[in-house]
Amino acid sequence: MDNLVLYIIIGLVILFALGVKIVRPTHRALIERLGKYNRFANAGFHWIIPFIDKMYIVNITEQMIDAEAQEIITNDNLNASVDAQVYFRVIANEENVKNSQYNVNRYQWQIVNLARTTLRNIIGTLTLRSANSERGKINAELHKTLMEETKSWGIEVIRTELKQIDPPSDVQETMNKVVKAENEKIAATETAPASTADAGSACARSSSTRRTAAPHRCSTAGRGWSGSGGRCAHAPQRPRSGHAPRRSRRQAGFRSCAEDRTHPPCPRHAKASHFRPGRARSRNNSV
Repeated sequence: MDNLVLYIIIGLVILFALGVKIVRPTHRALIERLGKYNRFANAGFHWIIPFIDKMYIVNITEQMIDAEAQEIITNDNLNASVDAQVYFRVIANEENVKNSQYNVNRYQWQIVNLARTTLRNIIGTLTLRSANSERGKINAELHKTLMEETKSWGIEVIRTELKQIDPPSDVQETMNKVVKAENEKIAATETAPASTADAGSACARSSSTRRTAAPHRCSTAGRGWSGSGGRCAHAPQRPRSGHAPRRSRRQAGFRSCAEDRTHPPCPRHAKASHFRPGRARSRNNSV
């Protein structure tokens, strides 16, 4: 008799231990009795009848699933490899937790397939260039579609992110070459004005140096003009027949008396009515 009581007590302890269930704060649970929904279990300690009740635990934290890479034909007939990520969570109340278990079968797998088909519909209407430049628009449209389609699943789609939009390797190489050529063209255009300005400054400095260093040969006894024939020593001379034209004195770096203010002009230049100091005289008026 005593052994029977002991066995009964041990059996009750084991039965109680089998019915003890602990629900973590990151989860919620649904309890069914004989295949029928019985009650909702929040975080904490719960006891169910072993072999009669059954508890289904649901994660309510934010989760991420990968939509997996797929080949999508864009509007410009290019095969783009597209991958996306979806972030979602089950809403932590009794009604939504029930919907996530009773209204959809394996909602994680369903979200993946829904995201893949939605991406195919969106990117199929865009060119490859516009798809790369309008990622935000694609994410927003994908998020909106998933929110509408999963409304009865008891889950909330938090955000969607395009992981990659990669063109074929040969197209990628061509695009890289085009971008490189455009960058080199822009760099050459920006460098050209600076080079021209530097060349102009160097030319101006060289001209100034030649003028400063040019000797004055239009002087006899400090008068600044040639006494023989009353002709300026630096006046242009006509080439002799049968010979190549001589190099002008101006090209050789010399200054005429009309251009030099440090000496008085020669008599022929002084008599010219059009003569103005500091300014060169035309060849026609030199005769």
